[in-house]
Amino acid sequence: MLAGLMVWLVSGIDMARSMLSGTDRLSAWTQLIAWLAFGAAFFIDACRVRFGFPAMLFVQALSALVLIWIPGSDGVEVALLVMVAGQLPSVMSTSAAVAWVLAQTVLAFFPDAGHGSVTRLAIKVFGYLSFQLFALGASGLAESERLAREDLAAAKGRLEAMQERLEETTREAERLRIARELHDSLGHHLTALGLDLELARHLVKGEASAPVERARALTSSLMADLRSAVTELRADSGHDLVARLRALERRDGAPRVDVEIGATVGEVPANVGQAFARVAQEIVTNATKHARASHVRLELRATGHDWVLAGKDDGKGSDVVRSGHGLSGMRERVEGLGGCLKIETRPGAGFGVIASVPINGASS
Repeated sequence: MLAGLMVWLVSGIDMARSMLSGTDRLSAWTQLIAWLAFGAAFFIDACRVRFGFPAMLFVQALSALVLIWIPGSDGVEVALLVMVAGQLPSVMSTSAAVAWVLAQTVLAFFPDAGHGSVTRLAIKVFGYLSFQLFALGASGLAESERLAREDLAAAKGRLEAMQERLEETTREAERLRIARELHDSLGHHLTALGLDLELARHLVKGEASAPVERARALTSSLMADLRSAVTELRADSGHDLVARLRALERRDGAPRVDVEIGATVGEVPANVGQAFARVAQEIVTNATKHARASHVRLELRATGHDWVLAGKDDGKGSDVVRSGHGLSGMRERVEGLGGCLKIETRPGAGFGVIASVPINGASS
């Protein structure tokens, strides 16, 4: 962007000289307007404003052609066409970009077609065309490398998500195995022991009845503790949500992921933890795959009435939100718990997701 602005500034030197000399004021003001229009369009394009790509490129090309067509130009303005050519690969296919370059080159030198030597004109056209094609090729290579990096980052994000889900599935399977073992073996023996002690309580009399009663009560207490432990093992603990969010943190690579846990979060119910974990995974995946983001921030907090998971990236944003499978899945998980999902985005301002679930109704 900086190099392009420097070329634009240099191309304005001739325009400034014409205005200061006071000759042909109409041409000078036309040059100024075209020069400023090119600079504004280039700046908008460089800032990655989504709606500006095709329209702003057309404005740049037209402005550069006007500057070239004005009598007395020193030819430096043709460098502006090279700048336009360098932006084409991010907007259109290679064949369309080549056709655009050919068209703007022909239009640039069309007024000179009937003047001067044909050989000299052909050399000039070929030379400027070569510069534009070189810029087009270099920019196309850079664009291909950028897309390859994005695909690689997206694949890495999907792989990390799959690995996290595999680890989660393994943990859940191990908890279920332990719960079954406790219920089937220890639970069975404690039940048999309780029945024997209940029978002994009716058979023994005198001083022996008190120890038997204490043993029977202790057995009942152990059975209650065992049932509670098995229930907790079968449930996905809310504390796992914090661990799963921390597992998404990433300091190297793109995008960087930071996680912030509010001091008042406490213990999150299993169903909320499961939904929020999936939402967080989808936020990171979308930022990696679609948003061209360099940073993602995840925040888990508890308000007076809701648990809230907020995610925001610094990507390109969008003026239209299309609910694909990812967004639809997030919304269904959150609304299934009585909560709501809010999307905040606009072009150039990143993509934000806020999921909130009421504390009172979350455990139902």
